Amino acid sequence: MLRADPAQVSFEKEIRPLLEEYCFHCHESSKAKGEVNLESVTAEGKFWSDPKLWERVLAQVRDKTMPPAKRSQPSDEMRGKPVAWLHHT
Repeated sequence: MLRADPAQVSFEKEIRPLLEEYCFHCHESSKAKGEVNLESVTAEGKFWSDPKLWERVLAQVRDKTMPPAKRSQPSDEMRGKPVAWLHHT
């Protein structure tokens, strides 16, 4: 997997759009599949309110189990951005 430079990754410009494109359709407040509601994360400060959730999310993104195979998939570079950003914050 390609690694993004965490210093160059912006939440509002790069992370939130990835969540909107690949995650929110299944993990929003009205659906929250697997009891994971990522839509409620609207600001950087809210990311670490549930560290165990983010450990699960990062593992699934890194292991390519999310998004599910039937859904559109982000590139390896795109997958690296939230992982790098979360580890940097």
